[in-house]
Amino acid sequence: SEKKLRKIWEAARDSVGLDITLYEATRHSFASNAVTDEIPLNIIKEVMGHTDIKSTLVYASVNLTSQRVMFKKQSEIVSLGSVPNVSPRPEANTKNKG
Repeated sequence: SEKKLRKIWEAARDSVGLDITLYEATRHSFASNAVTDEIPLNIIKEVMGHTDIKSTLVYASVNLTSQRVMFKKQSEIVSLGSVPNVSPRPEANTKNKG
């Protein structure tokens, strides 16, 4: 039920010291996931109902953070020498059947 969900949310929120409603957290997660999925910021702005792109730009840092994490993981793999020999062009990774 909605009441039970709200109680669970409030307990979780309070345990980590957040001051945010479930509605706000859901909107933030939606926008953050959209940025991570590389949805253009102007589309996110419209869907979120922001009148000023500055409100939407807050979520742009999410993508930068994700890219930094990915880059760090890739750097660690490269330093271990365990990167498979795969071309960035998908068609180069398939054998010519002709």
